[in-house]
Formats: sequence, C-alpha cells, structure tokens
Amino acid sequence: TLAPGLQVMVDGSVPMSAGLSSSSALVCASALLAALFLNDTSLSRERIAELCARSERYVGTQGGGMDQAISFLGVSGKAQLINFNPVRCEPVTLPDSATFVVANCMVNKWKADGTDFNNRVAECKLGARVLAVKLGVASWRDHIKTYHDLMTAQGMEPGSLLAAVK
Repeated sequence: TLAPGLQVMVDGSVPMSAGLSSSSALVCASALLAALFLNDTSLSRERIAELCARSERYVGTQGGGMDQAISFLGVSGKAQLINFNPVRCEPVTLPDSATFVVANCMVNKWKADGTDFNNRVAECKLGARVLAVKLGVASWRDHIKTYHDLMTAQGMEPGSLLAAVK
C-alpha cells in the first residue's frame, strides 16, 4: 500500500540560482525526510548520496554528485577527497591557516533552463568516446560513457590518460 501524502514547506535565505548548491541541499533534505517518513533506515550514507545525485537529473540538470556526496559524507573539521563509481570519501586535514570564502557574485545561473552546463557534461562524454576510439577500445559503443569508464577499460590511472593522448 502507498504511504499517505506529505505536505512540506521550504523556506530559506540562500539566493536562487546563486551557485551555492541549494537545489542539491533541497534534494538531500527531501530524501532524508522521505526516509524518516517511511521509517527506512537501511540506506547507507553513500547509497543515499548516489540516489540524490541521480534524482537531480530528472529535473534536467546533468550534474555529477559532489554536492550530494559532501552533504551526506562530510565530516566536521575535515575537507573530503571525493571519488565516484562507487561514491566514497577520504578525509583530508587542512592546515590551520586554511580559509574558505563563500561569496555571492550576484550572477544567476539557471542550470536546468540553459544548455551550457548540460553541454559540458555531453562534451565530456563525447570526449571520452573519441579517446576510446583513438586508443583502440573495441567495445567503446557499449561500455564507454565517462573518462572513468575509459580508464577502467584501459587499466589506467588518471595521470596516464593525459600522457596517452599527447
């Protein structure tokens, strides 16, 4: 049976489209609310981060998952080295003198409405496939969609991919 409906109001002071991951924060908060509402505690933090990243693509933004990963896998007082496929984080200690500045440049970026953000994602996918052909990967049509796929297929590390195309 379906759970009863849920009405939620969202309020905040983050400027719309300011590039401060507000849509990702909303998706992550909604996922947590849904999990609590359904009393589902079986999802790991890594899995819920992956699900949230995928869910944002349904509104037209072909983003990665870094915002969602840090939302669920962040550790107070630590920076995180985030890797994907599967998502995982490694805490990084920054020097005590490290400073972060969060600023609003007052330029709105409507990622889902425009094409430049999604075009960049498409260009990266195309680039991975072009390199796969150049490197002679036989099954590139079926298996190569990202640079990670290409590096895995070729048994390469990130730095060696750059050397292979020079």
